[in-house]
Amino acid sequence: MSDQLLESIAAVVHDEWVSWSKELAGKEILSNERLVRWHKMWIPYDRLPEDMKDFDRIWARKIINTLKRNIGLRLV
Repeated sequence: MSDQLLESIAAVVHDEWVSWSKELAGKEILSNERLVRWHKMWIPYDRLPEDMKDFDRIWARKIINTLKRNIGLRLV
């Protein structure tokens, strides 16, 4: 799998998480600790530290592997 594909999908995964977490934060009562932690990650994917990008890459790999298994994509 190409690094470019992995990073592109990881960026989308991160954007989706940001949208979801902001929506949740607006609807639910969350701990101050969680809000502080999340607020630090409400930044574009390319500005995240590498250790935080790794969480998004895990999900990106799952998506890529699912596509490979289910539609036989040849992803380079």
